[in-house]
Amino acid sequence: MHEFSLIRSLLRQVKEIAAEHNDGQVESHRVASVEVQIGALAGVEPELVPLAFEQLTHQTPLEHTALIIHKQALAVVCTDCEQETELEGFVFRCGHCQSGNVRIIRGDQFRLLTMTMEQEHHAC
Repeated sequence: MHEFSLIRSLLRQVKEIAAEHNDGQVESHRVASVEVQIGALAGVEPELVPLAFEQLTHQTPLEHTALIIHKQALAVVCTDCEQETELEGFVFRCGHCQSGNVRIIRGDQFRLLTMTMEQEHHAC
């Protein structure tokens, strides 16, 4: 599944950011949540992303990290009338002038938006 390779890449990115934040000590701050954005044309099945995330974080330091998914609609700008349109379905036409001369401006990416870290409290 394509989603597993995307989540592997996402988790590498999250671990790198956590390590930078913790000066190489991933254990001092726990990654509490990860927010991602999935565009309608990103080539990702949003329903499969949580499954891949859960399986790939199982029995790792990221096991209890919450995954928050934001779906992003597909948006285009018309090169004829310069109007921006959010597309319903995958009909690539301007919503204002019906021209087919459009360029995608949003909704074709899978990306990390934010991650939240919490300080770990260890009993002495």
